[in-house]
Amino acid sequence: MTMLTLLPQFSDRINCRFLSKDDDRSVPDPCVRLTQVHGNRTIISRVPMDCTEKADGVITGEKGLHLMVRAADCQNFAFYDPVNHRGGVLHVGWKGLVAGAIPEYFQTWNESFDNNLSDLCVAAGPSLCMSCAEFSDPKIELPGIDETYFDGRCTDLQKIAEDQMITAGVRQENFTRHPDCTCCHPETYLTYRGGDKSDVQSGVSNVLVLTLL
Repeated sequence: MTMLTLLPQFSDRINCRFLSKDDDRSVPDPCVRLTQVHGNRTIISRVPMDCTEKADGVITGEKGLHLMVRAADCQNFAFYDPVNHRGGVLHVGWKGLVAGAIPEYFQTWNESFDNNLSDLCVAAGPSLCMSCAEFSDPKIELPGIDETYFDGRCTDLQKIAEDQMITAGVRQENFTRHPDCTCCHPETYLTYRGGDKSDVQSGVSNVLVLTLL
């Protein structure tokens, strides 16, 4: 499979790609790799790091620094501010949604750069569709989440995230999502729920990478 290119309208200014099952998922140095904890912490990075920070989001204004997050069914987002040439990536599982990973990401961005979020462009890579995001009891497992996102045991995690983005100040026209569900396409993507549980538990996953040029 040819790797997915996200935010292609800025391909002359950034390199943003989603690497899946048949892609070479190695990321060259200088790279920022996080110890992802399904939490709400986002960091600012100006230098390479190799899993020395526990966080699920990273932002930079440094050219040539490869920002990456791993995802296997969880939502993954790339962010680019074309006005100030800054970018970032974020991993958000259902635990991250409950923990407030998205609003915390934007709070970190604002505190560090004091930017207008209406300029920010966001792309979501493949992740679980609503039909595949099934829980034992979402009312219990997703505390604080509006029940309008629930349909029986299934939850529209993608819509929750999108609404949080728009509430934070991202313009709807600046938000895009790749249509594929990782679990529905196990031949293409590494998927925890779709058959790759042991591989994912050992650290193998899809990878989202963003680099400022």
